[in-house]
Amino acid sequence: MQFVEGGRLPFDRNWFATRVAEVKATLPETPRERNERLSDELEEACAVFGLYHGEIDWLSFSTKLYQDGHFVGFVGCNQQGW
Repeated sequence: MQFVEGGRLPFDRNWFATRVAEVKATLPETPRERNERLSDELEEACAVFGLYHGEIDWLSFSTKLYQDGHFVGFVGCNQQGW
């Protein structure tokens, strides 16, 4: 911060980082954060059943599921849910 007469206040990095974190916590998740959360949920669900998935199509959030190298299903997510 700079004053009219040329003086300055010291920049407190910790204070600023704390305020940014407080504001960020009140914001809704971004599309990227949502994709990451949904990807983590999908990975956990697959692990429970011994499944793995191929590359995820992030535009539609869909993937094919395989078990022991065999295709066993398809799962996708849109704004309405899984």
